[in-house]
Amino acid sequence: MFRHAAIAVLIAGSAAAGEAGPDAAAIFASGEADQLWQRLSPDMQEAVGSADALAELRAGLGDETQMIAESSLKLNGLTTYRRLSEWDGSDEPLMLTLASDDAGEISGFLLTPEPRLPDDDAPPVSGLQLPFAGEWLVFWGGDDLAHNYHAADPAQRYAVDLVIAEGGASFDGDPLQLESYHCWDQPILAPAAGRVVAAIGDLPDQPIGESDESAPAGNHVVIETAPQRYLFLAHLRQGSLGVAQGDEVAAGQQIGTCGNSGNTSEPHLHIHAQTEPVLGQGTGLPLEFTDYLSGGARVENGALLRGQIVAPAG
Repeated sequence: MFRHAAIAVLIAGSAAAGEAGPDAAAIFASGEADQLWQRLSPDMQEAVGSADALAELRAGLGDETQMIAESSLKLNGLTTYRRLSEWDGSDEPLMLTLASDDAGEISGFLLTPEPRLPDDDAPPVSGLQLPFAGEWLVFWGGDDLAHNYHAADPAQRYAVDLVIAEGGASFDGDPLQLESYHCWDQPILAPAAGRVVAAIGDLPDQPIGESDESAPAGNHVVIETAPQRYLFLAHLRQGSLGVAQGDEVAAGQQIGTCGNSGNTSEPHLHIHAQTEPVLGQGTGLPLEFTDYLSGGARVENGALLRGQIVAPAG
């Protein structure tokens, strides 16, 4: 998952929506700050400061007048709930993000103004194939902030982050070992035919808990599929690249394997398209994939949305 303005992701939380997030959001909206305070973890209470500070924050918002969008995603025993709403005490919509465990304890609480979203009338990059085999979970994906935190970044407006989730977890065994993650070293394929305009493959994979903000994309490949159509596939494993700058690649050709290089929190694949070949420059473009399965149903052409389990139809 790419971290803002540069590429990073974030894994917090499988495809089942939990009840703790919506319930806690409803408690917060009702003004029951003391009740919400009791559900915060000790670390979260320390970060907020006090029950009075939470109550003061809530009182300044007025009433929640409209819920615009929401999403909930559970992974690794943690449910991440995002709710974008309008409040009569705020001039702009606010994004409430809550992270909670299976017991309902809230270990993450964040309330931020909605960033101004870039225009969404960019033409899509269509006819893409999924860049992997098997079933993967869309952790971030969509064109609004509730489903995709990348949406506020003009160049990564429609970026998608994916992991493999088995039994509701992205790893099995020691979570500090990269080899424990299901998507680690899985083949990554070219989503479309084109020319490789950038290929970086010698950066180290980051230990869990660390990241490289100086090289946010980490090991990555950029494929030019048409004029002003550049696909970025990032966070690849060190030494895994099988292509080089200037190569012509075919759709479905392996370009590397999934890693944990760059500004990332755990192994995953990040993919986005933009109009310029330099990361962060130009306009982000929608991604349209063809002939794949979403939740077991065949999709002829569509965009990937947070929470979907997707796989190539073939």
